[in-house]
Formats: sequence, C-alpha cells, structure tokens
Amino acid sequence: LKFLCYIGDYLFLPLPHLINYSNSIRNKNFFKGNGDTIKKVNFSAEFVVKLIKYRPEALMGSEIVSYQKKKFLNFVLNLNDICRICLKKQKRFIQK
Repeated sequence: LKFLCYIGDYLFLPLPHLINYSNSIRNKNFFKGNGDTIKKVNFSAEFVVKLIKYRPEALMGSEIVSYQKKKFLNFVLNLNDICRICLKKQKRFIQK
C-alpha cells in the first residue's frame, strides 16, 4: 500500500523510517508489524504534530532528506484528501 488507510481497528501509515536504529518516532510497542501500522485511537493531533516535526536519521546520524521532501509530502496530501472526505460526510450528516 502507498496510501493512508484504515484496516479494521488500525491505521496504515505509508511512511518509512518511523522505527529505525538512530531516532525512532515512538517505541516499537506503539506500532504493529514493521512500524507502519498503529491503532486508530493513537492517531491523534499530537501524533500528527510529531510526524510533522520528525526528522529520521540514518545509522550514522545524518538526516534522511527524502523523508521530508518526498514521503512526508505525499502523506500530507493523502491526509488532506481523507480530511476533506470526512468533512463532507460530516456536513451531510449535520444537514439531515
């Protein structure tokens, strides 16, 4: 998968390097599988802010530049689409 999506009670995050040897964004127990799936309840505004500020590092300590320039940008665009769809659904629900 290359896009953000729900799978049951979990959310698939199409982002690499969230768990790595230098500076993981959260401990391994927070994730399910290879570090690309989290529980829906853990996907909060606080976690999104951490994702925005996160700068993964390579094993030798240098920043993995492609994360912010490519992978994270695609994630934000995908998240924007999902939020727009959710707002439309909520608007229709309120209007009924």
